[in-house]
Formats: sequence, C-alpha cells, structure tokens
Amino acid sequence: ALGILRKHWRVSAVFALAVIATVTVSTLMMKPIFEPQARVEVDPPGAEVFSLEGNNNSGAATDYMETQAQNLQNDELTLEVIRKLHLDQSPYFGADPNAIGGELKLSAEVAVPLTPAENRALYVFKQSRKITRDAASRLITVSVSAPNPVAAATVTNTLVSMFIERDYKLRNDAISQSSKWLQRQLDDIRQRMDDSNRALNNFESAHGISTIGDNQDRFTDQMVELSRQLMQAQADRIQLQSYLSELNGAQDNSLPQINS
Repeated sequence: ALGILRKHWRVSAVFALAVIATVTVSTLMMKPIFEPQARVEVDPPGAEVFSLEGNNNSGAATDYMETQAQNLQNDELTLEVIRKLHLDQSPYFGADPNAIGGELKLSAEVAVPLTPAENRALYVFKQSRKITRDAASRLITVSVSAPNPVAAATVTNTLVSMFIERDYKLRNDAISQSSKWLQRQLDDIRQRMDDSNRALNNFESAHGISTIGDNQDRFTDQMVELSRQLMQAQADRIQLQSYLSELNGAQDNSLPQINS
C-alpha cells in the first residue's frame, strides 16, 4: 500500500486538492439562509386570569391549539402578508421557483385571483415557512426563512402580528354577533312586555279599574277608607259606652259631657 501511494502520490494529491477546491467553491457560492424564530403563546378562550369561566378541558384546549397552528398556515393570511410587504416584488420570494427547487403549483385554497408574481411568492413563502407546536405547552414556533436576515425577521414578525390581529378580529366579530343576537332577544322580550301592558290597560279600562300607584286601584282605596271609618266608629262606640256606664246611678251633672 505504501508503495502504491509513493508511486501515485501526485495523482492522489491532485485529486484531494480538486475535491477540497470544489467543496470550498460550492460552499462560498451558496447563499446563506437565515431562519428567525418567533414564539406565540396561544391561550384558549376562558383561560384568561380575569375570565369568569375557567377552561379546564384539556382536550378542547389541545384542539384549539392545533386549530390555531393550522390557521397560521392559512393561505389567505399568507397572501395578506405578501401583499402588505410586497413580497411579490422581492428578489427572493418573487423570484423563479427553480431558484429554490421544486415545481410551481397554483394554490387552490385562495378564493381571490392571483398574479403570476403573487403565486410564485405564495409558493416560495410556503416552502420557507415552518410552524411547529410544542405539545407540552401553549407555545407555537413560527419561522420564515430568507437569505436576508432583516427580511426574514420582518416577514416572520409580520406573519405573527397579522395572525394575532386576525384572531382578535374573529373574536370581536363573534362577540358582536352574540351581542346583536342578545339585543334581538331583548327587543322581543320588550315587545312582549309592551303587548302585555297594553292588554292589561285595555282590561282595566273595560272593567273600570284605574291604577293608582304601583299596587293600588280605586277599589283598594275605597276599602282602605271604609276600614278607617269602621275603626273610628268602633272607637267612638267604645267611648260612648263608657260614658253610659258612668251615668248609671250618677247625677245629671256628674260628667262634663252632660253640659254639652
């Protein structure tokens, strides 16, 4: 073996140098890809400290986390980020898809029409995006890689910010719809109360009942007055009865009431 190496050392050295030079040139020609990471803590509805209703259903929380992770990969959200940052004009996202490898496919999940540049940017964005969910926590890691570190960080942060804004908007719309539904129920109850009061007023008018205060009417007022007069008459009778008792066997002027 040593004899063979001594005999062909020039060929071996040239081959080794050629391999090292090829690897070095290939490495230098490769564009560096920066992959920033953003972590989002997603709390299911009802998990807030100030919430009146606690969410202790771990199964529902897991499903909600998985749903939110899928929402982060929504094509409509991705297209909003592309249009906000004009990524279709970016030399990386809007470039020919052959630059990153793979075959360009038209997206079937977006309802709005796309320009060829937007479709290429959407394809590159989906290839560069990475969404991972930590099963042991409520953290979702979001990453969008790009050759420019500033662009990669901007795209990643924008995706997270627009996801949060979109989630708040969906929650606000749900609360608004619930409020409108409750308002309709209250209006219906108020209408039925008005109809009941109208029917009660018609009944009182038809039977000669007029309301006085909250719980009194004309008949009740008359009964109160008659009860007062009855108590006064009973008191007067008791007093007169005592006078008559004292008059038995007494002189005519024994009581001052006799003079009057």
